[in-house]
Amino acid sequence: METLIGASKILAIMSSFLVFFSNSPVKLAPPQMGINDNQVIVNEQLLYGFQKELTELIHSGTKVTIRFELVLRQENEIIKTCEISHSVIYDVAKQEYTIICSEKEKIIQTRNEREMRERMSNVNTAILSAKEIIPGKDYCLRVMAELLPIKIKALRGGEFLIPALWDYKKPGAECRVVLKP
Repeated sequence: METLIGASKILAIMSSFLVFFSNSPVKLAPPQMGINDNQVIVNEQLLYGFQKELTELIHSGTKVTIRFELVLRQENEIIKTCEISHSVIYDVAKQEYTIICSEKEKIIQTRNEREMRERMSNVNTAILSAKEIIPGKDYCLRVMAELLPIKIKALRGGEFLIPALWDYKKPGAECRVVLKP
């Protein structure tokens, strides 16, 4: 079993280097921002983030983490910055994904790959109390996503990093909204 897992990791690593040097279609949908329950809520979706090579790497049991960076500005002043991370680990024996979303502070387990992709790709979080905004002012939200370097454990106890499976530039998206509490 260990040999099979080791072989699948090697295949995933070799194919991921091909993706590393190619153009990545990964992007973010335009973010949405509004007020709900006296909180400024942000919704964002990562598009095309799970290419075949990344999915194969996840299925080998390697932990994968996506970090989202949110920056809220009012004119030239930064009002709030926030980092959110989504991690997934696949248990090969149980055929089960364990997903950790930092903004929800809970662990989700599923056997459904589609659900795993959706939970890893979507951010829906409160970033600020509505009391902290100035009604009628223009706010700009900038969101960026980054696939963190992936650690691969070698068969003899060592490890090495795959620097990126996405393009060199972090996918980013921006929206401008006039918030009214």
